Amino acid sequence: MKAENTEIWLLEPWSPETPAGEYAPARKLSEAHKLTPALRTSGFEDMLSAQNVARFDPTLFEDLIHADPSVLRAVARWAARHACAAVGLDQIDWIAAALDGIDRGLEVHAAWHPPAGTFPDGPTAVGTTGDWDPELSGPLQAFVVINSAAHPAPLTAAVTTLWLTIGATNHSLVGELRHAFPQLGEG
Repeated sequence: MKAENTEIWLLEPWSPETPAGEYAPARKLSEAHKLTPALRTSGFEDMLSAQNVARFDPTLFEDLIHADPSVLRAVARWAARHACAAVGLDQIDWIAAALDGIDRGLEVHAAWHPPAGTFPDGPTAVGTTGDWDPELSGPLQAFVVINSAAHPAPLTAAVTTLWLTIGATNHSLVGELRHAFPQLGEG
């Protein structure tokens, strides 16, 4: 479903070449890689991850925008599993069980059963920049990526989890993703 396009402008991060007190100029994504109304109306909530994925692989980003929701859900689950595997978290029984649970369609709260004492008692706030954060403990990394994969909006789930996974795998999974999901790009 290709729809009317809206422009995306990416703000470039500051660099040493940028004069003090100035922002690097914004640049427009190529005409082929626009933010469509489908993205705006999908419940998409993580524009930073969207910009990062669009910058990293504009064609993949466009393919995700036009993918079927069931494919997006599968991409999110696949990416969460790959992020956890990249750092060995999939070898921890309760994290592996949570990944298996979301693969079976369980809600995160039904799949997530960390052992007592894994997290502090009571509510726990986890701050994240949207990137894979190696400073977080393994259980918190797993919590962030699995919760991202289970986001209610399929496109947000796929893009956010994929961006986390790109960070966890040192940017090496796009070829694997395209092999696992050949239907990306057929829309």
